[in-house]
Amino acid sequence: RRPTLRELGAVLTCRRAYAEAHVHLDAAHELEPRSPSLFNVRGDLFLAEGNPDAARRDFMRALQLAVDNTWAMQRLLKACDDGPERREAIRFIETELVRQTTTGAGWLEFMDLARPYLTSWELHDLLERAHRARPDLWQTWSTLARQKSALAHHHEALSLIDEANRRFPLLARLWLDRSSILLARHDHVG
Repeated sequence: RRPTLRELGAVLTCRRAYAEAHVHLDAAHELEPRSPSLFNVRGDLFLAEGNPDAARRDFMRALQLAVDNTWAMQRLLKACDDGPERREAIRFIETELVRQTTTGAGWLEFMDLARPYLTSWELHDLLERAHRARPDLWQTWSTLARQKSALAHHHEALSLIDEANRRFPLLARLWLDRSSILLARHDHVG
């Protein structure tokens, strides 16, 4: 099998042949202008060249096309120079997670990525907004309940996770969350 233009661009980026990588990625863009993977690779090229502004634009475009793209989430935050840029990127990702159809996988990754950059209460508020906007996703229930428990609001966390288990009874992850909350509040009977 022959490598795609996008794959050639990625290899050339690794070899620091940036000009040649741009040629292949520009050609790939003509063929697949809505490919999140293309924007991931091109964002990495811009990062390697020391152009974080262009990298952020491409990672944001990748997320606009497919919000569950955890690579783009990670790289977007890496491309940010300071706290205000990261907060803006976090707000952008949150907006896209609410706006788009999603499997929910992005919520779990997003919580882990945002945690180092937000206070515990900022993360709590963000997860509350997510839960209100997307109660159809078990991940928003899980992440909010875990955050409430982390803030020692175990009663609220337990009520929330019990409701989640009523709505999504076959998801083992939610039952595991319930067990973790019970352990955190030193309830070994449950």
